[in-house]
Amino acid sequence: MVIEFDITEPGRYRLTKVDVVPPPPPASIKIINEGEVGFAIVGAWDRFEGDPLRRSFAYTLAGTGLKTASWAFSTPPGRYRVSTTWLAQDNRSSSVQFTIIDGLIHLGMVQVDQRILVPDLQEAGSNWKDLGIVTTTGNSLVVSLTDLAAPGYVIAGAIRIAPSDVIPPPVSGTLPPPVSVQPQFFQTHHDKVPNPTYPPGLRSRETGDWSDPGIWEG
Repeated sequence: MVIEFDITEPGRYRLTKVDVVPPPPPASIKIINEGEVGFAIVGAWDRFEGDPLRRSFAYTLAGTGLKTASWAFSTPPGRYRVSTTWLAQDNRSSSVQFTIIDGLIHLGMVQVDQRILVPDLQEAGSNWKDLGIVTTTGNSLVVSLTDLAAPGYVIAGAIRIAPSDVIPPPVSGTLPPPVSVQPQFFQTHHDKVPNPTYPPGLRSRETGDWSDPGIWEG
C-alpha cells in the first residue's frame, strides 16, 4: 500500500493518493488481465479502466455472437485449474459462456451468471470463480467468450490458470446419473401455501407442469 500526503500547514496534512497493490501470485500461476499481452477482442467493446481496488475489464451488451474476447496462455502439457473474475452487477447477463481450448481441441464450455460472483478462491486482490480443471496435451491454453448470451452486459475481465494435481471432471455439460427416489404424493392448496416449494423431480399429475399446486407424483 502506498499513501501520499500534502502538508497544508505545520501539523496539518491532506490525503492525496492511496494505491493498494495486491501481492503477486506465485510464479507457477498465470493471470491475463483485459488489455494485457495474450488478451484479444473482436468487435467493438467498451472498457472500464479500473482503479486501485478493481481490475479493468471490457464489456458489451449481449448480442449475436459476433463479438469475442479471448485469453491465450503458453503452457506445457498438464492439468490446470482455470478461473475467471468479473465485477458483478444486476445489469449483467445471466448466461455468459466460456469456452476452453487446448490448441485446436475444444475441451468444453462453461456458463456463468455474471450478475453474481460466489468465489472459489481469493488471490491477487480478486475473487475468482472456477471454470474447471482441464488436461492439456499441447503448448497453448485459450479461454474465450462471445456476446451470445442472455440480455445484459457481458464482462471480459481476467483469467487465471494454475497447475492442478486434481483429476479433472468433464468440463462440458455432462449430467450426473439420476438419483432413485420413492414416488411421493401430496396435496397443496392456494389458501394455505401461497408460495409452495415442491421437491425436485415431482410433476403435477393434473397439469403436467412444475409450478401449479395440486396432486404431485414422482
